[in-house]
Amino acid sequence: MDEENVIDNSKLDVYFYQLAKDTGTIVCVSTDQSLVEDKLNGKVVYTRKQNPRVFGLLCLCESTEDGVVSISGASLGLKPNQKISPAFRFSNTPVLQRGDDPETGIMDGEPTGMFWVESSKA
Repeated sequence: MDEENVIDNSKLDVYFYQLAKDTGTIVCVSTDQSLVEDKLNGKVVYTRKQNPRVFGLLCLCESTEDGVVSISGASLGLKPNQKISPAFRFSNTPVLQRGDDPETGIMDGEPTGMFWVESSKA
């Protein structure tokens, strides 16, 4: 991709999406999950508003007597679609695959398509 087509992820909004399985790492997305109401055969139905989205991971830590340790996002009471920017922002640093993933075909060390989310103070 040439430089003039590179998107600066730090300008995107950051919303809580879900917690990653097993780790409690916070999965973020760049747009909220807006719903559009419509009718189909007289029944009210909803579709998700389709927008290009960027996904990312936010790993939080806390300082303890034993040093710095990761904390689970589950302890924060985040709600789906909760906006967490401007305190946090997407970085332009890709999340890299750890170990080969036969389901996705992404090999160890390759970009996953997600980006790290960091403090806006960074």
